[in-house]
Amino acid sequence: MDRIRYYAEVSVLRALGFAGLGLFTLMLGLSFDLYLALRTAALVLGVVGAVLVVKAYTAPRRNYRHTEVWVLLGRSIDFPEHRAQAIIGGVLSDTYSRYAKPVLAAALTAWALSVIYRLAVQG
Repeated sequence: MDRIRYYAEVSVLRALGFAGLGLFTLMLGLSFDLYLALRTAALVLGVVGAVLVVKAYTAPRRNYRHTEVWVLLGRSIDFPEHRAQAIIGGVLSDTYSRYAKPVLAAALTAWALSVIYRLAVQG
């Protein structure tokens, strides 16, 4: 069970790392306009958060053999098929949910900072 939880963490964090790298690159490219960079960050983080919420909702019903966790486990597990589906789907759902909250909080923070910056600059 701990291996499944570990591999779910690895899978989700790897995806979030790539999304973060893309967001960082995009914000670096937009660094000439702080307002635009913050609004873009808010939008991208909001989309990533929404994807995590949707994946958390659909994870228990998604075939566990079509997940990265299954591949990382070496395509073998010591549980019956229906039990493996419940365990892997549940662990993935929990993991997606746990990371969706801070990502959506970061999106809200980026949006608030863009509003504050716009009000401060516009006067």
